[in-house]
Amino acid sequence: MANFLPDPGSFPEFLHQFLEGTLHFGSWFDHVKGWTTATMNNLLHITYEEMSMDLHGAIKRISSFLQCPLEEGKVNDCVKHGSFNSMKDNKMVNYTLIAEEIMDHSKGSFMRQGTVGDWKNMFTEEQDQYLVQEKLQCPSPF
Repeated sequence: MANFLPDPGSFPEFLHQFLEGTLHFGSWFDHVKGWTTATMNNLLHITYEEMSMDLHGAIKRISSFLQCPLEEGKVNDCVKHGSFNSMKDNKMVNYTLIAEEIMDHSKGSFMRQGTVGDWKNMFTEEQDQYLVQEKLQCPSPF
Protein backbone atom coordinates (compact mmCIF):
# COMPACT_ATOMS: atom_id res chain seq x y z
CA MET A 1 0.00 0.00 0.00
CA ALA A 2 2.82 2.42 0.79
CA ASN A 3 3.89 3.68 -2.63
CA PHE A 4 6.93 5.42 -1.13
CA LEU A 5 8.46 2.06 -0.11
CA PRO A 6 9.96 -0.56 -2.41
CA ASP A 7 7.58 -3.31 -3.52
CA PRO A 8 7.68 -6.00 -0.81
CA GLY A 9 7.00 -8.82 -3.27
CA SER A 10 5.00 -11.84 -2.17
CA PHE A 11 4.32 -12.52 1.50
CA PRO A 12 6.99 -15.28 1.64
CA GLU A 13 9.52 -12.88 0.07
CA PHE A 14 8.57 -10.12 2.52
CA LEU A 15 8.80 -12.50 5.50
CA HIS A 16 12.26 -13.63 4.43
CA GLN A 17 13.44 -10.02 4.04
CA PHE A 18 11.88 -9.12 7.41
CA LEU A 19 13.66 -11.95 9.21
CA GLU A 20 16.94 -11.22 7.42
CA GLY A 21 16.68 -7.52 8.32
CA THR A 22 17.01 -6.46 4.70
CA LEU A 23 13.83 -4.41 4.38
CA HIS A 24 13.98 -0.70 3.58
CA PHE A 25 14.39 0.42 7.20
CA GLY A 26 16.56 -2.49 8.36
CA SER A 27 16.06 -5.09 11.06
CA TRP A 28 13.01 -4.75 13.27
CA PHE A 29 14.72 -7.03 15.80
CA ASP A 30 17.76 -4.72 16.00
CA HIS A 31 15.47 -1.69 16.29
CA VAL A 32 13.52 -3.16 19.22
CA LYS A 33 16.63 -4.56 20.87
CA GLY A 34 18.24 -1.12 20.62
CA TRP A 35 15.39 0.49 22.55
CA THR A 36 15.05 -2.24 25.15
CA THR A 37 18.75 -2.52 25.91
CA ALA A 38 19.27 1.22 26.22
CA THR A 39 20.11 2.36 29.71
CA MET A 40 17.01 4.36 30.35
CA ASN A 41 14.34 4.03 32.95
CA ASN A 42 11.59 5.79 31.06
CA LEU A 43 10.43 3.09 28.67
CA LEU A 44 7.03 1.45 29.01
CA HIS A 45 6.51 -1.80 27.16
CA ILE A 46 2.89 -2.67 26.47
CA THR A 47 1.65 -5.19 23.93
CA TYR A 48 -1.24 -5.07 21.51
CA GLU A 49 -2.55 -8.24 23.14
CA GLU A 50 -2.54 -6.53 26.55
CA MET A 51 -4.41 -3.55 25.15
CA SER A 52 -6.90 -5.83 23.42
CA MET A 53 -7.63 -7.76 26.60
CA ASP A 54 -7.85 -4.73 28.90
CA LEU A 55 -7.71 -1.38 27.14
CA HIS A 56 -9.05 0.41 30.21
CA GLY A 57 -6.26 -1.03 32.39
CA ALA A 58 -3.63 -0.34 29.73
CA ILE A 59 -4.66 3.32 29.49
CA LYS A 60 -4.50 3.64 33.27
CA ARG A 61 -1.02 2.07 33.18
CA ILE A 62 0.10 4.51 30.50
CA SER A 63 -1.30 7.51 32.34
CA SER A 64 0.41 6.38 35.53
CA PHE A 65 3.70 5.85 33.69
CA LEU A 66 3.43 9.37 32.26
CA GLN A 67 2.66 10.67 35.74
CA CYS A 68 -0.50 12.19 34.31
CA PRO A 69 -3.41 10.67 36.21
CA LEU A 70 -6.73 10.72 34.38
CA GLU A 71 -10.20 11.00 35.82
CA GLU A 72 -12.35 7.94 35.15
CA GLY A 73 -14.38 9.81 32.51
CA LYS A 74 -11.22 10.67 30.57
CA VAL A 75 -10.03 7.05 30.78
CA ASN A 76 -13.40 5.97 29.38
CA ASP A 77 -13.06 8.54 26.57
CA CYS A 78 -9.63 7.12 25.74
CA VAL A 79 -11.08 3.60 25.70
CA LYS A 80 -13.89 4.73 23.39
CA HIS A 81 -11.62 6.55 20.94
CA GLY A 82 -8.69 4.16 21.28
CA SER A 83 -10.59 0.98 20.46
CA PHE A 84 -9.56 -0.71 17.24
CA ASN A 85 -12.97 -0.24 15.62
CA SER A 86 -13.07 3.45 16.49
CA MET A 87 -9.57 4.03 15.13
CA LYS A 88 -10.27 1.98 12.01
CA ASP A 89 -13.22 4.29 11.24
CA ASN A 90 -11.35 7.50 12.14
CA LYS A 91 -9.96 9.23 9.03
CA MET A 92 -7.40 11.05 11.20
CA VAL A 93 -5.95 7.66 12.21
CA ASN A 94 -6.55 5.14 9.41
CA TYR A 95 -4.49 6.90 6.69
CA THR A 96 -7.45 7.33 4.33
CA LEU A 97 -6.74 11.08 4.18
CA ILE A 98 -3.31 10.34 2.68
CA ALA A 99 -3.19 10.88 -1.08
CA GLU A 100 -3.45 7.83 -3.34
CA GLU A 101 0.01 8.62 -4.75
CA ILE A 102 1.44 7.92 -1.30
CA MET A 103 -0.90 5.21 0.01
CA ASP A 104 -2.66 2.97 -2.51
CA HIS A 105 -5.93 2.33 -0.69
CA SER A 106 -7.11 -0.03 -3.44
CA LYS A 107 -4.63 -2.60 -2.06
CA GLY A 108 -6.44 -2.84 1.26
CA SER A 109 -7.03 -1.15 4.56
CA PHE A 110 -4.07 0.03 6.64
CA MET A 111 -5.82 -1.25 9.74
CA ARG A 112 -6.79 -4.81 8.89
CA GLN A 113 -8.87 -6.64 11.50
CA GLY A 114 -7.48 -5.95 14.93
CA THR A 115 -7.76 -9.62 15.83
CA VAL A 116 -5.16 -10.95 18.26
CA GLY A 117 -3.45 -13.99 16.76
CA ASP A 118 -4.68 -13.34 13.21
CA TRP A 119 -1.09 -13.73 12.02
CA LYS A 120 -1.67 -17.48 12.32
CA ASN A 121 -4.05 -17.20 9.35
CA MET A 122 -1.31 -15.64 7.22
CA PHE A 123 1.55 -18.07 7.91
CA THR A 124 2.06 -21.50 6.45
CA GLU A 125 3.41 -24.16 8.80
CA GLU A 126 6.85 -23.76 7.17
CA GLN A 127 6.80 -19.98 7.66
CA ASP A 128 5.77 -20.41 11.29
CA GLN A 129 8.66 -22.82 11.89
CA TYR A 130 11.06 -20.46 10.10
CA LEU A 131 9.95 -17.59 12.29
CA VAL A 132 10.32 -19.67 15.45
CA GLN A 133 13.81 -20.77 14.39
CA GLU A 134 14.83 -17.19 13.60
CA LYS A 135 13.38 -15.86 16.85
CA LEU A 136 15.25 -18.50 18.84
CA GLN A 137 18.47 -17.21 17.29
CA CYS A 138 17.58 -13.66 18.33
CA PRO A 139 17.23 -13.37 22.12
CA SER A 140 13.94 -11.74 23.08
CA PRO A 141 14.41 -8.14 24.18
CA PHE A 142 11.43 -8.38 26.55
